[in-house]
Amino acid sequence: MKILALVWSVFFALMLCSVQAMAATTPPKGAVLTWHDDNLRTGWQQQESILTTSSIGSLGISHSVALADQVDAQPLVIPGFIGGHDIVFVADESNNVYQIDANTGAILKQVNLGSPVPRPFSCANSGPNVGIDSTPVIDWASQTLFVLAYVNVGGATPTYFLHALSLTTLNDKVSPLRVQASHAQTNGVVVSFDATYQRERAALLFANGKVYSAFTSYCDFQATHSRGWLLGWSWNGTTLAALAANQLDDRQLSPPATRLLDSIWMSGAGPASDESGNLIFSTGNSAASTWTDTVPCTGTATGSVPTSVPCSNIQESVVKLKGDLTGITGLFSPNAHYGSFTPDAVLMDQADEDLGSGGVLLAPQRGSAFFAAIAGKDGRLFLFDRSGTGLKLLQLFQGSRCWCAPSYFTGPDGVARIVTSQGQVIQTFKIPTTRLSPEGTSGTVSTGQDPGFFTTVSCHGIGAFGNCANTPIIWAVSRPTSSTSGVALSAFSGLAAGGSYRLLFGPVNVGPWPNTGGNANIVPTVSNGRVYVASWKTLTILSPGGTAALAPLAAAVAPAAAAAAVSPNSAFVISGTLHSVNGSALTFTNRNGKERLIDASGAIKKGQIAPALTVGEAYTAVGSSMTSTGELHADAIYRAKCRQHDNAATGAEPACTSDQWPLDKDPYGG
Repeated sequence: MKILALVWSVFFALMLCSVQAMAATTPPKGAVLTWHDDNLRTGWQQQESILTTSSIGSLGISHSVALADQVDAQPLVIPGFIGGHDIVFVADESNNVYQIDANTGAILKQVNLGSPVPRPFSCANSGPNVGIDSTPVIDWASQTLFVLAYVNVGGATPTYFLHALSLTTLNDKVSPLRVQASHAQTNGVVVSFDATYQRERAALLFANGKVYSAFTSYCDFQATHSRGWLLGWSWNGTTLAALAANQLDDRQLSPPATRLLDSIWMSGAGPASDESGNLIFSTGNSAASTWTDTVPCTGTATGSVPTSVPCSNIQESVVKLKGDLTGITGLFSPNAHYGSFTPDAVLMDQADEDLGSGGVLLAPQRGSAFFAAIAGKDGRLFLFDRSGTGLKLLQLFQGSRCWCAPSYFTGPDGVARIVTSQGQVIQTFKIPTTRLSPEGTSGTVSTGQDPGFFTTVSCHGIGAFGNCANTPIIWAVSRPTSSTSGVALSAFSGLAAGGSYRLLFGPVNVGPWPNTGGNANIVPTVSNGRVYVASWKTLTILSPGGTAALAPLAAAVAPAAAAAAVSPNSAFVISGTLHSVNGSALTFTNRNGKERLIDASGAIKKGQIAPALTVGEAYTAVGSSMTSTGELHADAIYRAKCRQHDNAATGAEPACTSDQWPLDKDPYGG
């Protein structure tokens, strides 16, 4: 009997170890470990059984957590992680990483990864600081949080460091790795990665046992230095090492050498990874005077790229890249003119109609079908066949402009749907076959800054990427509509009735965003009965039965605070519509209808001026000196938020209102 008891005790001990091992390799139900929920970037929370169309009416703020700086990254959540409580991980632009108890709102741990870089090149489309700009990523198997911090080393040298932090302690598991890279151009000249000029906005990706990061520029400034890079590092749980290969978006030296802004930014979306480990992402801007490469990529209209033909320039494209970064296997470059299949990235770039403003969605495999979708600045929604190694265009729809990314879900009816949030409406498209079928639209979502916003979808699903068992909910966070408004959360039924979606919740103000000059690429996170929205120095946690009052949409941020937040660290700021250009002498018409003179020579000399200045567009000029007659000597000139586009081909946008521009510092403003 004693022997039998011993055998049973050993058996149960082994069973317990087995269960614990399984728990260690399987993330908890409802965990959000990466940007837009998964590596396909669907934005689909498939394990949400608490938040339903019935419980959403009791949704309220349970906690409002004060943070040190602006948050541009999406919150990541692990339910039941510490003490049985849900834990949320947030990173801000002062390089702080927070571990927060979602049940209590308490900050359990906080680490600082170094001094941030103060407003690089006076570029105000970020916050006053640039630190952790991108959404981190979690490797569940090794319990590691990967974070890329932008650190002002010695107060003078901007440097990127990749950190592998313990999920429980937030301590570095290995020494932070300084980001370095080099790549040979077509003429053999080696280009080195220069952190001073590169902005890392796109979310991190963990796939293939590797961490990936993509880079772009600051306000399209420093065109002779800024390039688009995609870099990777291998991780085996104990060692972090840079991959031997990397991707440089443009390897041409000329023509022209002064336009090397090829970028990967996607409004903060991350590169996607398909079932085979290939990476798929979008690019913007252009370095070429024509599309013709030294050795041209052929067949770009259908996305076919022969493996024997190198691609030395991949601007304004959707790109499929091998997971080891050694080669491009698929490329699609849209035409700039409707009705034609002549790729012309130059015209798209000159008109500031970048495809790369949108993130790429990979729809989960359905039978033998593999789809991908993207929309960009000109509003076209593209549907691709992503099967095999290539990218084949199947269909396009003309919609509204998009600084956003699509979401995805499969309804209770078994039909797959793509959710777009272009312009100021939500729209869904069914994918019953190889064609998109428009289903319905929402009412207007009041959103400011650039057109478009971000969504996520939640429901109680059946299996991985299976049908929603209940009515899905589409969550949306709109951008601020003025310098005194916050960001708003809304929720809609995911099933259209009569061609429209029922508003279930909101819109309500869930966080401040006085920095209207900075891109509010805010993505709501849904997990285990809670909704998380990170904004300006605030993490808002909502849950059914939340006790704090929800602020009305029109609630104002204190104007004094807004002025301090949105204005660059320069003595003078003028925003307005460009009225005339005479060499380096510009004339703006400001928000009060008064003409203001801008001397752009300093900005030109420093390389801190928006390319292809266009009369009729809105710009912001910042400078440290102004003459007694009110002429501003500009140190930097960049595109202002809220630019009016009223083009019949691309779809009319709401009229631009000047209160969405950064606040002026202009004693002669009138």
